[in-house]
Amino acid sequence: GQERVGEIVEKAKRKKVAIRIGINSGSIDKKILKKNNGNIVNSMVESALENVRLLESLKFNISYYWN
Repeated sequence: GQERVGEIVEKAKRKKVAIRIGINSGSIDKKILKKNNGNIVNSMVESALENVRLLESLKFNISYYWN
């Protein structure tokens, strides 16, 4: 859940490393799939963006460390 993601984000920040967001068609949230009328591609994109928003809400932005 979000608590576990928060722990991972804190560790990644300390180590100054990226977090890979992996999306596959078999693990798309059913609500997202339904919202997109079963369109797998749109659902995968929405799922990825949802994950990005979660990381951003936890103040994770790897570009801070690329300087």
